[in-house]
Amino acid sequence: MADDRMLQEAIEAIKSGQRSRARDLLTRLLRNDQNNVEYWLYMSTVVETRKERVLCLENVLKYDPDNEAASRGLILMDALPPDENLTPVKPEREREWGISQIYDATGESIISKRQQPRTTLPLAQTIALGIMGLVVVSLILIPFIFGSERPVTYTRQGSTVEPFDTPGPTLTVPPTQTPTGGVPFVLTVPGPTPLSAFLEATYTPTPRYVNTPHPSEAFNSAMRSLDAGNYEAAIMFFDQFIQSEPTALDAKYYRGLAYLWSGEYEKARDEFLHIIDRDETFAPAYVGVAQAWLAINPEWVVGDELYKAVSLAPDFIEGHLTRAEYRLQRNVPQGVLNDAEMALSINPDSGLAHYYMASAYLLLEQPVEALESALKARELDPTIVENYLVLGKALIENGRTAEALSPIQTYLTYVEGDGMTWKILGLAQQATGYHESALRVFEKALSLNNRLLEIYYYQGVSYLALGDSENALERFRRAADQFPDWFEAQVGLTQMLYESGEIVEANNIITNIVSLAKTDEQLAALYYWRALTFEELGYLDLAERDWNQLVNLPAGAAQPEWVDTALNHLRDLRTALTPATELSTRVPTMTPNPEP
Repeated sequence: MADDRMLQEAIEAIKSGQRSRARDLLTRLLRNDQNNVEYWLYMSTVVETRKERVLCLENVLKYDPDNEAASRGLILMDALPPDENLTPVKPEREREWGISQIYDATGESIISKRQQPRTTLPLAQTIALGIMGLVVVSLILIPFIFGSERPVTYTRQGSTVEPFDTPGPTLTVPPTQTPTGGVPFVLTVPGPTPLSAFLEATYTPTPRYVNTPHPSEAFNSAMRSLDAGNYEAAIMFFDQFIQSEPTALDAKYYRGLAYLWSGEYEKARDEFLHIIDRDETFAPAYVGVAQAWLAINPEWVVGDELYKAVSLAPDFIEGHLTRAEYRLQRNVPQGVLNDAEMALSINPDSGLAHYYMASAYLLLEQPVEALESALKARELDPTIVENYLVLGKALIENGRTAEALSPIQTYLTYVEGDGMTWKILGLAQQATGYHESALRVFEKALSLNNRLLEIYYYQGVSYLALGDSENALERFRRAADQFPDWFEAQVGLTQMLYESGEIVEANNIITNIVSLAKTDEQLAALYYWRALTFEELGYLDLAERDWNQLVNLPAGAAQPEWVDTALNHLRDLRTALTPATELSTRVPTMTPNPEP
């Protein structure tokens, strides 16, 4: 079968140290069958970073929960508690998992230096068990954080659980500094992505753009070490080769990449600048120096370098992908789209290019296109961790909030310190009725970013849904104090004060926020709660006026329960306000029967 042949080619690529080719082949296999445990095991040996390896082996356990190779790796990584039924295979020495642990610096197989294990396990499991016993972390969604309770719905006295105007918790994210009511849920890509995240996310490789063959064994060993992620050895071999071939700019370019990928950014920058000084038409060096500058300082302006790179080499996909990332960081979505489209014209199967397109479409408020691109990115390359966040946001924007929970949780399994994304997860859980989990997630978000004070309001919504009026009141009061111009926060506090019997304070708040009500939905909430407080205070004529205004709003502005309540109260008020003389029973005038 074609898949079997492709798998064998991937295995041979692993054996020969061609990690990029192996990763490309495995990506194609996974595109056709994402449930294949063996493919995921192999992929875990060729991806670049820990979080990517975590994702690969999470899928191993997802489809094969009893997989001992994955479990042993998890135990060694302290990602799972020790299991007395498993004895983890200790690595001979601690170092980052990757092809470098299968092949030494010269490219010779480490396995060939040892007795081959006598086992019937597939090669991927043999690698995981015998060579390192270390295959990545699984996707552990901690119950304490994510929870597992059933969705909660709660109604009370004809009103909905939440203090705003549309049924169910509304995903309304106001600006952090000055929240205002009725603002749509605007989703933006959080913060500048570190350059290292970009470098580690190029999972759909193309043939080397700079590919000058050299008969030197030092050069070939350097390239094998570079492919294997053994950057220290690669630099050593490049040094040896460059001593004998000082004009070989391609070797200096790859040495610059080794510096860059090993975190020696200043050395990488100097190497690339030296290449440009020697040959100002060497396009990849402009990309390299831009990446180095951004790694040193993400705020550095490198637009000229990237423009020069794509102008000199429009077919160099890394130039377009790097500029797409750069423009995404700087909120230039149309530019991101342009570069992503150019990248796709070079390699239509670039998952990274589709990820950038999805991110740009979100910024352009084109949710349908964003979802399509994010799904395509996941299909082409399921190891792009950042795409899971983009996919979750796109699902929310398309009204598929329940489906967004899983990809957002996946993202947070690997990028835990992102308080804003924890808040988005909490909002998604709240919108689908998982209020206990939402409360835990909101606490996590605040612990990571104590400036997200609008979370107090959303905590109030969930506490109210769970029937905890005391905590709901306390959270709404905090939100209202922090954001006096946020309509929903003030209405939430009004509702809780009313239901707690604090009618005077509730009326004072609701009558003071008239100017904040901008939409018909907000006016409905204003009229509803103000009418209730007026009635309690005995201002029946004012209450009647508000009930009338409520029922006369455009259809759909007010919740149906509120309209029913208004009609019932109007009927009662008209009776109460009718003068007593008009309430007396009148005797009808008798009409005499005609004479026969």
